[in-house]
Amino acid sequence: MHQASRHAPRVAILTPRLPPGGAMGGIATAHFNLFRALQDANWEVKAFAYEDARDADDRFEVRRRPPRALVAAVQTACRLGLAVASPFRLSYQLGASLGGAIAGRRILEPLERFRPDVIISPDKGCPLAFARKPNGARLVWIAHNNPMRFLALDSSPPPSALDARLAVAVESLDLRKADLVLCPSRYMRDEFLRTYRFDGPVEVFPNLISEELDSVRSATPPLRAVLEIAADAPLFYLPAAATTVKGGRFLAPLLAEIGRRHAQAGVFISGNVEHVHLAATQRPPSNVRVYCPGLLAYAENLARVRECDVALSSALTENFSMSLLEATWLGVPVAAFSAGGTPELIGTTDAGTNGITVPVGDLGKLCDAGDLLLRRLRDGELARPQVATCTRERFSTTRALARLEALIRPLVAPPRRLQ
Repeated sequence: MHQASRHAPRVAILTPRLPPGGAMGGIATAHFNLFRALQDANWEVKAFAYEDARDADDRFEVRRRPPRALVAAVQTACRLGLAVASPFRLSYQLGASLGGAIAGRRILEPLERFRPDVIISPDKGCPLAFARKPNGARLVWIAHNNPMRFLALDSSPPPSALDARLAVAVESLDLRKADLVLCPSRYMRDEFLRTYRFDGPVEVFPNLISEELDSVRSATPPLRAVLEIAADAPLFYLPAAATTVKGGRFLAPLLAEIGRRHAQAGVFISGNVEHVHLAATQRPPSNVRVYCPGLLAYAENLARVRECDVALSSALTENFSMSLLEATWLGVPVAAFSAGGTPELIGTTDAGTNGITVPVGDLGKLCDAGDLLLRRLRDGELARPQVATCTRERFSTTRALARLEALIRPLVAPPRRLQ
Protein backbone atom coordinates (compact mmCIF):
# COMPACT_ATOMS: atom_id res chain seq x y z
CA MET A 1 0.00 0.00 0.00
CA HIS A 2 1.32 3.46 -0.94
CA GLN A 3 1.95 5.35 2.29
CA ALA A 4 1.24 9.05 2.52
CA SER A 5 4.30 11.24 2.33
CA ARG A 6 5.35 13.20 5.38
CA HIS A 7 3.51 16.33 4.31
CA ALA A 8 0.44 14.77 2.72
CA PRO A 9 -2.55 17.12 2.76
CA ARG A 10 -5.45 16.86 5.18
CA VAL A 11 -8.37 15.45 3.19
CA ALA A 12 -12.15 15.54 3.71
CA ILE A 13 -14.20 12.95 1.78
CA LEU A 14 -17.82 13.95 1.18
CA THR A 15 -20.21 11.08 0.60
CA PRO A 16 -23.97 10.55 0.69
CA ARG A 17 -23.75 7.70 3.21
CA LEU A 18 -21.39 5.47 5.15
CA PRO A 19 -21.69 1.82 6.21
CA PRO A 20 -23.07 -0.01 8.03
CA GLY A 21 -26.50 -0.01 6.49
CA GLY A 22 -28.07 -0.35 3.09
CA ALA A 23 -28.80 2.19 0.40
CA MET A 24 -25.11 2.82 -0.26
CA GLY A 25 -25.25 3.13 -4.04
CA GLY A 26 -22.27 3.27 -6.38
CA ILE A 27 -21.17 6.81 -5.50
CA ALA A 28 -21.30 6.25 -1.74
CA THR A 29 -19.45 2.95 -2.19
CA ALA A 30 -16.74 4.61 -4.31
CA HIS A 31 -16.19 7.40 -1.78
CA PHE A 32 -16.22 5.00 1.18
CA ASN A 33 -13.51 2.88 -0.48
CA LEU A 34 -11.47 5.99 -1.21
CA PHE A 35 -11.81 7.06 2.43
CA ARG A 36 -10.76 3.65 3.74
CA ALA A 37 -7.85 3.39 1.30
CA LEU A 38 -6.53 6.77 2.42
CA GLN A 39 -6.90 5.68 6.05
CA ASP A 40 -5.01 2.46 5.36
CA ALA A 41 -2.21 4.53 3.83
CA ASN A 42 -2.01 6.77 6.93
CA TRP A 43 -3.39 9.90 5.35
CA GLU A 44 -5.02 12.46 7.62
CA VAL A 45 -8.56 11.95 6.33
CA LYS A 46 -12.12 12.29 7.59
CA ALA A 47 -15.42 11.26 5.98
CA PHE A 48 -18.51 13.49 6.00
CA ALA A 49 -21.81 11.76 5.17
CA TYR A 50 -24.53 14.30 4.39
CA GLU A 51 -27.49 11.96 3.70
CA ASP A 52 -26.94 9.39 6.43
CA ALA A 53 -29.55 7.68 8.59
CA ARG A 54 -28.32 9.29 11.83
CA ASP A 55 -26.32 12.12 13.35
CA ALA A 56 -22.99 11.00 14.79
CA ASP A 57 -19.44 12.29 15.18
CA ASP A 58 -16.20 10.52 15.95
CA ARG A 59 -12.54 10.98 15.18
CA PHE A 60 -12.79 9.79 11.57
CA GLU A 61 -16.45 10.15 10.55
CA VAL A 62 -19.19 12.76 10.65
CA ARG A 63 -22.72 11.65 9.84
CA ARG A 64 -25.68 13.94 9.33
CA ARG A 65 -29.31 13.19 8.59
CA PRO A 66 -30.76 15.48 5.92
CA PRO A 67 -33.72 17.73 6.83
CA ARG A 68 -36.13 15.13 5.49
CA ALA A 69 -39.32 17.20 5.51
CA LEU A 70 -37.68 20.07 3.62
CA VAL A 71 -35.98 17.77 1.13
CA ALA A 72 -39.21 15.85 0.53
CA ALA A 73 -41.15 19.10 -0.03
CA VAL A 74 -38.57 20.39 -2.50
CA GLN A 75 -38.41 17.10 -4.39
CA THR A 76 -42.21 16.90 -4.55
CA ALA A 77 -42.33 20.45 -5.93
CA CYS A 78 -39.73 19.49 -8.56
CA ARG A 79 -41.69 16.40 -9.53
CA LEU A 80 -44.98 18.29 -9.84
CA GLY A 81 -43.43 21.22 -11.70
CA LEU A 82 -41.66 18.98 -14.18
CA ALA A 83 -44.81 16.91 -14.67
CA VAL A 84 -46.37 20.08 -16.06
CA ALA A 85 -43.34 21.53 -17.87
CA SER A 86 -42.07 18.18 -19.19
CA PRO A 87 -45.04 15.79 -19.18
CA PHE A 88 -44.75 12.03 -19.66
CA ARG A 89 -41.02 12.12 -18.97
CA LEU A 90 -38.89 10.56 -16.23
CA SER A 91 -37.79 13.34 -13.87
CA TYR A 92 -35.65 12.80 -10.78
CA GLN A 93 -32.26 14.42 -11.40
CA LEU A 94 -33.19 17.95 -10.30
CA GLY A 95 -34.75 16.66 -7.09
CA ALA A 96 -31.63 14.62 -6.31
CA SER A 97 -29.35 17.62 -6.93
CA LEU A 98 -31.40 19.98 -4.79
CA GLY A 99 -31.84 17.36 -2.06
CA GLY A 100 -28.10 16.83 -1.79
CA ALA A 101 -27.37 20.55 -1.91
CA ILE A 102 -29.79 21.17 0.96
CA ALA A 103 -28.41 18.23 2.96
CA GLY A 104 -24.85 19.41 2.38
CA ARG A 105 -25.40 22.51 4.47
CA ARG A 106 -25.58 20.35 7.61
CA ILE A 107 -21.96 19.20 7.28
CA LEU A 108 -20.52 22.69 6.75
CA GLU A 109 -19.83 23.49 10.41
CA PRO A 110 -17.93 20.24 11.23
CA LEU A 111 -16.19 20.49 7.86
CA GLU A 112 -14.90 23.96 8.73
CA ARG A 113 -13.72 22.71 12.15
CA PHE A 114 -11.70 19.98 10.43
CA ARG A 115 -9.92 22.64 8.31
CA PRO A 116 -9.14 20.39 5.33
CA ASP A 117 -6.54 21.23 2.73
CA VAL A 118 -8.50 19.24 0.14
CA ILE A 119 -12.18 18.32 -0.11
CA ILE A 120 -13.16 15.44 -2.39
CA SER A 121 -16.82 15.65 -3.37
CA PRO A 122 -19.17 13.81 -5.75
CA ASP A 123 -20.99 15.62 -8.53
CA LYS A 124 -24.38 14.04 -7.85
CA GLY A 125 -26.07 15.68 -4.90
CA CYS A 126 -23.58 18.59 -5.16
CA PRO A 127 -23.31 19.04 -1.36
CA LEU A 128 -21.43 22.35 -1.59
CA ALA A 129 -23.72 23.99 -4.17
CA PHE A 130 -25.45 26.13 -1.49
CA ALA A 131 -22.52 26.27 0.95
CA ARG A 132 -19.29 28.16 0.95
CA LYS A 133 -16.03 26.29 0.62
CA PRO A 134 -14.01 26.39 3.86
CA ASN A 135 -11.22 28.97 3.83
CA GLY A 136 -8.02 27.67 2.28
CA ALA A 137 -9.54 24.39 1.08
CA ARG A 138 -9.22 23.09 -2.47
CA LEU A 139 -12.11 21.18 -4.01
CA VAL A 140 -11.67 18.00 -6.06
CA TRP A 141 -14.93 17.18 -7.87
CA ILE A 142 -15.50 13.59 -9.02
CA ALA A 143 -17.75 13.34 -12.09
CA HIS A 144 -19.63 10.11 -11.38
CA ASN A 145 -23.11 10.98 -12.63
CA ASN A 146 -23.68 13.68 -15.30
CA PRO A 147 -27.46 13.94 -15.82
CA MET A 148 -27.16 14.68 -19.54
CA ARG A 149 -25.76 11.25 -20.43
CA PHE A 150 -29.02 9.57 -19.39
CA LEU A 151 -30.95 11.32 -22.16
CA ALA A 152 -29.78 8.63 -24.58
CA LEU A 153 -31.29 5.95 -22.35
CA ASP A 154 -33.96 3.85 -24.02
CA SER A 155 -36.54 3.77 -21.23
CA SER A 156 -40.25 4.17 -20.71
CA PRO A 157 -41.03 6.92 -19.96
CA PRO A 158 -38.00 8.59 -21.57
CA PRO A 159 -35.83 10.91 -19.45
CA SER A 160 -36.71 14.59 -19.29
CA ALA A 161 -34.18 16.88 -20.97
CA LEU A 162 -35.45 19.82 -18.90
CA ASP A 163 -34.88 17.87 -15.68
CA ALA A 164 -31.33 17.03 -16.76
CA ARG A 165 -30.49 20.63 -17.76
CA LEU A 166 -31.80 22.04 -14.49
CA ALA A 167 -29.84 19.45 -12.52
CA VAL A 168 -26.69 20.40 -14.42
CA ALA A 169 -27.36 24.06 -13.56
CA VAL A 170 -27.44 23.21 -9.84
CA GLU A 171 -24.34 21.02 -10.12
CA SER A 172 -22.55 23.88 -11.89
CA LEU A 173 -22.91 25.98 -8.72
CA ASP A 174 -20.83 23.30 -7.01
CA LEU A 175 -18.41 22.98 -9.91
CA ARG A 176 -17.54 26.70 -9.80
CA LYS A 177 -15.77 26.04 -6.49
CA ALA A 178 -13.71 23.14 -7.91
CA ASP A 179 -9.97 23.23 -8.53
CA LEU A 180 -9.66 19.78 -10.12
CA VAL A 181 -12.12 17.36 -11.74
CA LEU A 182 -11.56 13.61 -11.66
CA CYS A 183 -13.51 11.29 -13.96
CA PRO A 184 -13.62 7.54 -13.23
CA SER A 185 -13.32 6.61 -16.92
CA ARG A 186 -12.42 8.09 -20.28
CA TYR A 187 -16.10 7.80 -21.16
CA MET A 188 -17.05 10.00 -18.20
CA ARG A 189 -14.32 12.51 -19.08
CA ASP A 190 -15.73 12.85 -22.58
CA GLU A 191 -19.25 13.26 -21.20
CA PHE A 192 -18.04 15.86 -18.70
CA LEU A 193 -16.30 17.92 -21.37
CA ARG A 194 -19.46 17.85 -23.49
CA THR A 195 -21.69 18.97 -20.64
CA TYR A 196 -19.87 21.42 -18.37
CA ARG A 197 -17.73 24.52 -18.62
CA PHE A 198 -14.62 24.19 -16.50
CA ASP A 199 -11.26 25.85 -17.02
CA GLY A 200 -9.25 23.72 -14.60
CA PRO A 201 -7.59 20.32 -15.07
CA VAL A 202 -9.76 17.28 -15.87
CA GLU A 203 -8.14 13.90 -15.23
CA VAL A 204 -9.20 10.26 -15.57
CA PHE A 205 -8.96 8.57 -12.18
CA PRO A 206 -10.72 5.16 -11.90
CA ASN A 207 -12.59 4.22 -8.75
CA LEU A 208 -10.45 2.24 -6.34
CA ILE A 209 -10.92 -0.54 -3.82
CA SER A 210 -9.75 -0.53 -0.20
CA GLU A 211 -8.69 -3.43 2.00
CA GLU A 212 -12.28 -3.49 3.29
CA LEU A 213 -13.23 -6.09 0.67
CA ASP A 214 -10.64 -8.57 1.87
CA SER A 215 -12.06 -8.48 5.40
CA VAL A 216 -15.65 -9.35 4.41
CA ARG A 217 -16.92 -12.43 6.21
CA SER A 218 -19.09 -15.13 4.70
CA ALA A 219 -22.85 -14.72 4.97
CA THR A 220 -24.98 -17.42 6.59
CA PRO A 221 -26.79 -19.47 5.60
CA PRO A 222 -25.07 -19.92 2.21
CA LEU A 223 -26.99 -18.58 -0.76
CA ARG A 224 -27.37 -22.00 -2.38
CA ALA A 225 -29.03 -23.21 0.82
CA VAL A 226 -31.30 -20.16 0.87
CA LEU A 227 -32.33 -20.83 -2.74
CA GLU A 228 -32.43 -24.61 -2.28
CA ILE A 229 -30.42 -25.32 -5.42
CA ALA A 230 -27.88 -28.06 -6.06
CA ALA A 231 -24.20 -27.50 -5.34
CA ASP A 232 -23.38 -27.73 -9.06
CA ALA A 233 -26.18 -25.39 -10.20
CA PRO A 234 -24.82 -22.09 -11.53
CA LEU A 235 -25.32 -19.00 -9.38
CA PHE A 236 -25.50 -15.70 -11.27
CA TYR A 237 -25.09 -12.18 -9.90
CA LEU A 238 -27.25 -9.52 -11.58
CA PRO A 239 -26.19 -6.15 -10.12
CA ALA A 240 -29.14 -3.77 -9.63
CA ALA A 241 -30.88 -5.52 -12.54
CA ALA A 242 -34.36 -4.55 -11.33
CA THR A 243 -33.78 -0.85 -12.07
CA THR A 244 -34.31 0.97 -15.37
CA VAL A 245 -30.74 2.28 -15.67
CA LYS A 246 -29.26 -1.17 -15.10
CA GLY A 247 -31.39 -2.73 -17.84
CA GLY A 248 -34.57 -3.60 -15.97
CA ARG A 249 -36.46 -4.14 -19.21
CA PHE A 250 -34.15 -7.09 -19.91
CA LEU A 251 -34.72 -8.72 -16.53
CA ALA A 252 -37.70 -10.95 -17.42
CA PRO A 253 -36.22 -12.18 -20.73
CA LEU A 254 -32.81 -12.64 -19.07
CA LEU A 255 -34.31 -14.86 -16.36
CA ALA A 256 -36.24 -16.76 -19.05
CA GLU A 257 -33.03 -17.31 -21.04
CA ILE A 258 -31.18 -18.53 -17.95
CA GLY A 259 -34.03 -20.96 -17.33
CA ARG A 260 -33.89 -22.19 -20.94
CA ARG A 261 -30.14 -22.80 -20.84
CA HIS A 262 -29.79 -24.46 -17.42
CA ALA A 263 -31.63 -27.32 -15.72
CA GLN A 264 -31.47 -25.36 -12.50
CA ALA A 265 -29.95 -21.99 -11.62
CA GLY A 266 -29.84 -19.43 -8.85
CA VAL A 267 -29.83 -15.65 -9.29
CA PHE A 268 -28.84 -12.91 -6.84
CA ILE A 269 -30.28 -9.49 -7.76
CA SER A 270 -28.81 -6.71 -5.66
CA GLY A 271 -30.19 -3.29 -4.83
CA ASN A 272 -33.56 -1.64 -5.18
CA VAL A 273 -36.44 -3.23 -7.05
CA GLU A 274 -38.44 -0.70 -9.05
CA HIS A 275 -42.16 -1.43 -9.01
CA VAL A 276 -42.34 -1.85 -12.79
CA HIS A 277 -39.82 -4.72 -12.58
CA LEU A 278 -41.21 -6.38 -9.44
CA ALA A 279 -43.23 -9.01 -11.33
CA ALA A 280 -40.11 -10.31 -13.09
CA THR A 281 -38.45 -11.05 -9.73
CA GLN A 282 -41.58 -12.70 -8.33
CA ARG A 283 -42.47 -14.90 -11.32
CA PRO A 284 -39.23 -16.31 -12.75
CA PRO A 285 -39.13 -19.65 -14.59
CA SER A 286 -39.79 -22.60 -12.27
CA ASN A 287 -36.18 -23.83 -12.54
CA VAL A 288 -34.66 -20.41 -11.68
CA ARG A 289 -34.55 -19.45 -8.01
CA VAL A 290 -34.22 -15.70 -7.40
CA TYR A 291 -32.80 -14.05 -4.28
CA CYS A 292 -33.81 -10.40 -4.39
CA PRO A 293 -33.55 -9.05 -0.83
CA GLY A 294 -33.51 -5.34 -1.68
CA LEU A 295 -30.92 -3.12 -0.06
CA LEU A 296 -28.43 -5.03 2.09
CA ALA A 297 -25.71 -3.81 4.42
CA TYR A 298 -22.53 -3.20 2.46
CA ALA A 299 -20.55 -6.14 3.88
CA GLU A 300 -23.47 -8.56 3.50
CA ASN A 301 -23.99 -7.54 -0.11
CA LEU A 302 -20.31 -8.19 -0.87
CA ALA A 303 -20.47 -11.56 0.87
CA ARG A 304 -23.39 -12.58 -1.35
CA VAL A 305 -21.57 -11.37 -4.48
CA ARG A 306 -18.55 -13.50 -3.57
CA GLU A 307 -20.75 -16.64 -3.47
CA CYS A 308 -21.76 -16.23 -7.12
CA ASP A 309 -20.11 -17.90 -10.11
CA VAL A 310 -20.55 -15.25 -12.82
CA ALA A 311 -21.97 -11.72 -12.96
CA LEU A 312 -24.30 -10.72 -15.80
CA SER A 313 -24.71 -6.98 -16.32
CA SER A 314 -27.43 -5.67 -18.62
CA ALA A 315 -26.76 -2.04 -17.63
CA LEU A 316 -27.57 0.38 -20.43
CA THR A 317 -25.19 3.07 -19.21
CA GLU A 318 -22.25 2.88 -16.81
CA ASN A 319 -19.63 5.33 -15.54
CA PHE A 320 -17.07 2.92 -14.04
CA SER A 321 -19.23 0.46 -12.16
CA MET A 322 -18.32 -0.16 -8.53
CA SER A 323 -20.49 -3.30 -8.62
CA LEU A 324 -18.44 -4.80 -11.46
CA LEU A 325 -15.15 -3.63 -9.95
CA GLU A 326 -16.04 -5.23 -6.62
CA ALA A 327 -17.20 -8.47 -8.26
CA THR A 328 -14.03 -8.94 -10.29
CA TRP A 329 -11.87 -7.84 -7.33
CA LEU A 330 -13.47 -10.76 -5.45
CA GLY A 331 -12.78 -13.13 -8.37
CA VAL A 332 -16.23 -13.21 -9.96
CA PRO A 333 -15.90 -12.86 -13.77
CA VAL A 334 -18.33 -10.55 -15.57
CA ALA A 335 -20.29 -10.72 -18.81
CA ALA A 336 -21.63 -7.25 -19.53
CA PHE A 337 -23.11 -4.99 -22.16
CA SER A 338 -20.40 -2.75 -23.60
CA ALA A 339 -22.01 0.36 -22.09
CA GLY A 340 -20.26 3.59 -21.13
CA GLY A 341 -17.08 2.95 -19.19
CA THR A 342 -17.56 -0.82 -18.84
CA PRO A 343 -15.07 -1.79 -21.61
CA GLU A 344 -12.42 0.17 -19.67
CA LEU A 345 -12.99 -2.15 -16.71
CA ILE A 346 -14.03 -5.54 -18.13
CA GLY A 347 -12.09 -7.48 -20.75
CA THR A 348 -8.78 -9.14 -21.58
CA THR A 349 -5.43 -7.37 -21.34
CA ASP A 350 -1.81 -8.39 -20.81
CA ALA A 351 -2.74 -8.81 -17.11
CA GLY A 352 -5.28 -11.51 -18.00
CA THR A 353 -9.06 -11.53 -18.23
CA ASN A 354 -11.81 -10.54 -15.84
CA GLY A 355 -14.74 -10.92 -18.22
CA ILE A 356 -16.30 -10.25 -21.59
CA THR A 357 -18.31 -7.35 -23.02
CA VAL A 358 -20.92 -7.69 -25.76
CA PRO A 359 -22.96 -5.20 -27.80
CA VAL A 360 -25.55 -3.30 -25.77
CA GLY A 361 -28.98 -4.93 -26.01
CA ASP A 362 -27.83 -8.30 -27.37
CA LEU A 363 -29.20 -10.58 -24.66
CA GLY A 364 -28.24 -13.76 -26.52
CA LYS A 365 -24.58 -12.75 -26.69
CA LEU A 366 -24.67 -11.67 -23.04
CA CYS A 367 -25.85 -15.13 -21.98
CA ASP A 368 -23.38 -16.79 -24.37
CA ALA A 369 -20.56 -14.83 -22.74
CA GLY A 370 -21.79 -15.72 -19.26
CA ASP A 371 -21.99 -19.41 -20.13
CA LEU A 372 -18.53 -19.31 -21.71
CA LEU A 373 -17.07 -17.87 -18.50
CA LEU A 374 -18.93 -20.50 -16.48
CA ARG A 375 -17.56 -23.33 -18.66
CA ARG A 376 -14.02 -21.94 -18.46
CA LEU A 377 -14.27 -21.80 -14.67
CA ARG A 378 -15.51 -25.37 -14.46
CA ASP A 379 -13.02 -26.71 -17.00
CA GLY A 380 -10.12 -25.06 -15.17
CA GLU A 381 -9.23 -22.75 -18.07
CA LEU A 382 -10.05 -19.78 -15.84
CA ALA A 383 -9.70 -19.54 -12.07
CA ARG A 384 -11.21 -17.02 -9.70
CA PRO A 385 -7.78 -15.99 -8.35
CA GLN A 386 -6.79 -15.15 -11.95
CA VAL A 387 -9.84 -12.89 -12.30
CA ALA A 388 -9.04 -11.16 -9.02
CA THR A 389 -5.34 -10.77 -9.84
CA CYS A 390 -6.12 -9.33 -13.26
CA THR A 391 -8.38 -6.67 -11.76
CA ARG A 392 -6.11 -5.89 -8.83
CA GLU A 393 -3.07 -5.44 -11.07
CA ARG A 394 -4.88 -3.26 -13.60
CA PHE A 395 -6.48 -1.06 -10.94
CA SER A 396 -3.83 -1.19 -8.24
CA THR A 397 -4.86 0.76 -5.14
CA THR A 398 -1.20 1.48 -4.37
CA ARG A 399 -0.61 3.09 -7.78
CA ALA A 400 -3.92 4.94 -7.58
CA LEU A 401 -3.05 6.55 -4.24
CA ALA A 402 0.38 7.57 -5.48
CA ARG A 403 -1.22 9.22 -8.50
CA LEU A 404 -3.87 10.91 -6.37
CA GLU A 405 -1.19 12.45 -4.17
CA ALA A 406 0.65 13.66 -7.28
CA LEU A 407 -2.56 15.24 -8.61
CA ILE A 408 -3.61 17.07 -5.47
CA ARG A 409 -0.23 18.11 -4.09
CA PRO A 410 0.16 21.01 -6.58
CA LEU A 411 -3.24 22.33 -5.42
CA VAL A 412 -2.01 22.87 -1.87
CA ALA A 413 1.69 23.57 -2.45
CA PRO A 414 2.73 27.06 -1.36
CA PRO A 415 3.53 29.43 -4.25
CA ARG A 416 7.17 29.74 -5.14
CA ARG A 417 8.85 33.02 -4.30
CA LEU A 418 10.07 35.14 -7.15
CA GLN A 419 13.86 35.27 -7.21
